[in-house]
Amino acid sequence: MAASVEHRFTRGFLLDEEKLRKLVSLITERLAKSEPPIPHRFRVFRADSYSYETSNVDDIVNEDHADWRKITRLQIEASREKEFEFELTFSDEGTTLELNGEDRDQVYLLLSDLREYLKNEVNTCLLISRQTHMSLSLILPLVLVAVVGVLTLWKITESPSQADIQRALDSGQVGEKLDLLVQQLRRPGEHFSLLAVWFGSMPLMALLMFSGAIRRIIVFFCPSNLFLFGSQKHKYERRKRLLAKILWALIIGFLISVVAGLAVWKVTN
Repeated sequence: MAASVEHRFTRGFLLDEEKLRKLVSLITERLAKSEPPIPHRFRVFRADSYSYETSNVDDIVNEDHADWRKITRLQIEASREKEFEFELTFSDEGTTLELNGEDRDQVYLLLSDLREYLKNEVNTCLLISRQTHMSLSLILPLVLVAVVGVLTLWKITESPSQADIQRALDSGQVGEKLDLLVQQLRRPGEHFSLLAVWFGSMPLMALLMFSGAIRRIIVFFCPSNLFLFGSQKHKYERRKRLLAKILWALIIGFLISVVAGLAVWKVTN
């Protein structure tokens, strides 16, 4: 009885040499049970627009994988005409698995092995879709502009309370009345500065919208769909160390601020 399966993984992947070899081992073991065994092959697509096919995993992992020729898509394929078709694809869009075969048991056993391994060992990262990246790139700058605008308007409309005005008027000291008058005279200049900051922030927000900066920030802090071979693995490890330092700096800074706040509260009481 024939069977057909198409499966897209909902999480992003981190694929290094060890995981790729284990994946190939699982595929080889299942395909070796066919008579005769079905050979697998790799189709490799690189950033320099070069692509090639190979059946040897060493050809993939032994490249230097510099940024300008790193892997952008990797397909593992196996087929036998009219009997079996298998394709596992890793790309910037995520991971997809397609299986078609006349032997239903073979299809579902291979699917089960690969799905469990990929789900638990390879596809373990948060995957943010291109549409979500675009939405965040539009929404976050607009939210920032709105927040700055609300704070600016709140500061502009802020005025001395009636109690402060009445206290200054009732006071017999001329200095207190002059202080209130000077504060009121300073307000137009302060308002102009706040409005200048507000309008000046709008080009910056527009730049954030259309430059792709927000997407790059998200990708930096939430990396996924990466081929960790050669120089790409070293680059990823450096990023992990940097993120760990940033996290520890935030935690330590938060703890110091809490301790300092408690100390100030204790002294003032």
